[in-house]
Amino acid sequence: IGGGTARNLEFYADLIPSLESVEVVDLCGPLLEQARKRCEAWPNVHLIEGDATTFKPEKPVDRIYLSYSLTMMPEWPQVLDNVADIMSRGT
Repeated sequence: IGGGTARNLEFYADLIPSLESVEVVDLCGPLLEQARKRCEAWPNVHLIEGDATTFKPEKPVDRIYLSYSLTMMPEWPQVLDNVADIMSRGT
């Protein structure tokens, strides 16, 4: 959530092919366009334009990764509440 250009996925490049699915969620379309180029080699990476305060994944998730982007979100308490809700429900 707050995945932007998906640059942080490069730290997990060896792991990504073994994952069923990775969703990069960001509110900014131009950042996701940069992410699209970065993630071309990973067919299991899906880019989603969405609001971190309200985004709900379609399937249960194992992990949610938030990085520097959280510090730039004015509604960061709502983002953390949403993440906690997603993880507690499994979806």
